Amino acid sequence: MDKKQLERFALTDMIGTKVVLKGNRIGTLSDLAIHAEEKTGEVEHICVSRKFGDPSLFVPWKFVTFFNHEEVKIDVEDIKDFEIEPTDHDVLLKDQVVDKRIIDTKDNEVEVAYDIKLIYRNDKLYITDVDLSKFRMFKRLGMRALGKFLQFFAGKMQDKTIPWNYIQPLPTGMGPFKGDIRLNILKENLSSIHPIDLAHILEEMTYDQRSTIFKQLTLSQASQTLEAIDPSLQRSIVESLTKENTLELFDLMTPGQIADILSSLPWDISGPLIQLLDDDTKNKVQAMLEKQDQYVENLITKKIIRCHKNDLVKETQDTYATLAKHKDVTMYLYIVNDDDQLIGVIDIKELLEADEAKTLGDIMNKIMEALKPKSTYKEAAEIFAKYNFRAIPVADKHKKLLGAVTYTDLMKFKKILMNYQ
Repeated sequence: MDKKQLERFALTDMIGTKVVLKGNRIGTLSDLAIHAEEKTGEVEHICVSRKFGDPSLFVPWKFVTFFNHEEVKIDVEDIKDFEIEPTDHDVLLKDQVVDKRIIDTKDNEVEVAYDIKLIYRNDKLYITDVDLSKFRMFKRLGMRALGKFLQFFAGKMQDKTIPWNYIQPLPTGMGPFKGDIRLNILKENLSSIHPIDLAHILEEMTYDQRSTIFKQLTLSQASQTLEAIDPSLQRSIVESLTKENTLELFDLMTPGQIADILSSLPWDISGPLIQLLDDDTKNKVQAMLEKQDQYVENLITKKIIRCHKNDLVKETQDTYATLAKHKDVTMYLYIVNDDDQLIGVIDIKELLEADEAKTLGDIMNKIMEALKPKSTYKEAAEIFAKYNFRAIPVADKHKKLLGAVTYTDLMKFKKILMNYQ
C-alpha cells in the first residue's frame, strides 16, 4: 500500500492475513491491540499467530511497514524479542471487544459489536466505528450469501455502526470473557470497571460496603462514579466523605455536574458545600439550583479542541492524540480564524478521512449551529434533538469561541427543561 493512500478495513476480514518478514511468511495476523483508557482508537500492536508450537508475537505498530488485505509486512531484527504477552493496558480488539454487548448510559438499549471498522492514514491505523450489523456476523460464519439476502430486504444492514468516539474509553485489565458484564466482582478488580457499571454495583451494596469501596477509588473514578450513581444514593456517598474529599471531586466536574449532584442532597448538606466553592462556580451552581438563570453559559466547558483554519490536516492528524488529552469534547474540532472567531467544525472521522495536503479551513463544515451564552436550556435541547450532536459550541456576540455544551451535561437538567415544555 502507498503510504499516502487512505484505505479502510474490517477487523475480522484481516484476521488470518499472512505476516511476512524479509520475504518469508512467519505467521498470520490474529489480533490488533490498542491502549486501554485512550480515546483516539489508534492501533498500537499487532498479534501474530505462528505454527509448530512457536510462541505468538506481540509487535509494536511502528515495525509494520505494509498493511493490506493480502499481507502484513514487518521489519524487525529478531522476532524472539517480541515473543511476549500483552499487558493489562493492552486491549485486544478481536478477543476483548468483538461480540461484546454495548449498553447505553441508561442501560435500556443493548447492541453487539460484530466487527470493528478501521482506517489507515499516514502510516497509522485507527478505529473509526463499531459495526453492529448482522451482515458482519453472517459473513464471519461463512454465510455471506444469507447476509446479503437479508441486507437486500432489510435495507442497509451493513451500515449500522456506532462511531468510535461515542464509545467510552476501554478499561485496563479487560478479559476475553463471554456473556454479560457481571455486577458483583471482587474489590481488587474495581479499577477495571467503567464508572457506570461501578455505579450499578455500588447501588446493590449496603451503606458500609458502599462507603468502604468508594473511598478506595482514584479521584477520577470517584468523580465519574458519583455522577453516574442513582441520586437517591448520592447523599449516602457524600455523607461518608470529608468536605475536603468532596471538594476534590467537585474540582473535576463542571458547574452543571456539581449542581446535578447537589440538587439531590438536603440543604443542610448541600448548603455548606456550596459555600466552599470558588465564587465563580458557586454563582453558577446557585443559579441552576434556584432555577433563576437557565442559560447555557452555566454549562460551558472550555476543555475542547480548538484549531486554526490554516492548520494542515496532516499535522492535526498526527497530533490529535495530544490535542484530545484531558478534553471533555473529543469528537469535534472547532475551527477559529485569526480573531479567535468560530468559523467551522470538523468531526474526528472527517479529519481521519481528509486529504492530508489540505488545511482545516478547506475541509471544515462552515454551516453550523452555535449557542450564545444567554441561550436557554430549551434552545440548546432543540438543537440537540434536531441535529443529534454530541456537543454544541458556544460563541459570544463577536463570534469568539467560548467553549461548548455537551449533550450529557444538558440532559442532567431535564427536570428544568420539562418546566419549559
